[in-house]
Amino acid sequence: MKGRSKRRIALILGLMMTIASPLSALGDSVMETETAQNEEKDSLPSYAKAVMNLSFDQAKEFEEGENAAFSTYGLCAALSVLTNGVSTASPNHKKLLTLLGADSLEGLNAQNKEFLSKTDYGYENIFRTTDLLLVDKSVAGKEGLKSDFVSRVTENYPITARTADFQHGLEKEKQLIKEAVKEATNGFLPDYESTADVETIVDLMNITYFKGKWMYPFKKELTKKKKFTNAKGKTKKVPMMRQTFDEQIRYYEDKYFRGIILPYSAKTEAGTYSPNRAEMYVILPKKKTSTKGVKQWNKKSAAYKRRFLKKLRNGDTYNIVNLSLPTFETDVTLSLENLMEKEGLGSLFGDDAGINEVVKEPLCVSSITQRTKIKVDEEGTEAAAVTEIVAKCTAIMNPPKKPVYNFCCKVPFVYMICDTNGMPIFSGSVSDL
Repeated sequence: MKGRSKRRIALILGLMMTIASPLSALGDSVMETETAQNEEKDSLPSYAKAVMNLSFDQAKEFEEGENAAFSTYGLCAALSVLTNGVSTASPNHKKLLTLLGADSLEGLNAQNKEFLSKTDYGYENIFRTTDLLLVDKSVAGKEGLKSDFVSRVTENYPITARTADFQHGLEKEKQLIKEAVKEATNGFLPDYESTADVETIVDLMNITYFKGKWMYPFKKELTKKKKFTNAKGKTKKVPMMRQTFDEQIRYYEDKYFRGIILPYSAKTEAGTYSPNRAEMYVILPKKKTSTKGVKQWNKKSAAYKRRFLKKLRNGDTYNIVNLSLPTFETDVTLSLENLMEKEGLGSLFGDDAGINEVVKEPLCVSSITQRTKIKVDEEGTEAAAVTEIVAKCTAIMNPPKKPVYNFCCKVPFVYMICDTNGMPIFSGSVSDL
């Protein structure tokens, strides 16, 4: 009798395990989502979380296998200024606030000021962001820019506004824009071509520039040509920087990805360290030979990616990391109309845009573009982005034992340059060299 009971118990347990097995993946997925939601609660300031989420979406605007580089912060800064010009009665006003992680216009402007107050990343680094607002003289008239709009943006943003003549002096205006971008980026973007045309009424630009020196610079003599396999599986030799870190940088891995954080120098002129810092996150697939890491990362949910990055920020430094990282330079221009459409803001390009608070004429967006250039070498990183929003009048609109990790970036990888809170200022991926 006891033998039969034992056999029954064994059969029942076996049956339960058989039933549970196919559901384990689903269970893991549900638990992962719930854990992510719990862990992410209040872990990031709302603005940082909004920029991070939008950066995940912006990354998907690039074709698989091409190098990506972008500044979601630059896009959000430009959209924040634009939101000040959208009527509160327009549905786009609320949509923009939600996209930018704010519950009111006052809150939106305050969070931008809060971010800018913490960008002193040490005297060896440069962070600069500026906004440029050009208004065609055909609508400037006596009113010009609406006074309430001017007050809000000048109090809360590093903005310069002036009258322009797009209708009769387009080439001159584009040359002036090129010179302004060159100056704001320390000559890093000397050849920017504005998308303004003769029908432009308002041209709004954000120019963001960063130059950071590694806290632990790479020695040039250690840079050697090593194999890098691109997203299509083709291999070629590229300059690969090398350095071994012993308890100096953060490392984290899960069953899908591995990540490190490379800090930029935070020294102040007084010899202390700034409480604010900039860092580069580098993410590789867990499988060391996989060339699909960028694609796999982009497919993951925003909740998973936020959770991974949070754990990376809190990662262990008690380890040895043998790092190989290629030097690279990426320069790309991206049209952002599709992204705005996916974010539910396609009506910004139509007659019901609601951009009625900038000048006396109702406006709508005709184009949003962003050019981003990033250079990484032994000394550090230099990056610049110009986000340009061109608006026209709606009447003419066309819509214990130290673990040792080998972190060799010899396959496509994702990177982000983040602030103290982990908010991405610049992001991208390297799929081909």
